[in-house]
Amino acid sequence: RLIGTQNAKKMIYSGQSIKSKEALKIGLVDELCKSADINSSGLDLMNSFNLSSRSAIKAAKISINEGIDLDIKSSLNIEFREYIKTLDTEERKKALKKYSSS
Repeated sequence: RLIGTQNAKKMIYSGQSIKSKEALKIGLVDELCKSADINSSGLDLMNSFNLSSRSAIKAAKISINEGIDLDIKSSLNIEFREYIKTLDTEERKKALKKYSSS
């Protein structure tokens, strides 16, 4: 599903490995880095997630997982339901206070 039926069949039927640039192009990987940089690249990605609200990430994850195969209206309803859950979180209150005092 991630890379599409055509690409999946090609990889499965042929048994051939693909080059990193092709994996990036078809969406099998998100980014490329040198072997020597793999730890720092992974930590940078993880740290970027840590900057986001945990409740917002949880809401997004649920919205994506539950809504991915639904029609747009149903997906948006799930997203709205999950967004509502984030409104009273301490994370949101702190963020609003931070921006309102600027």
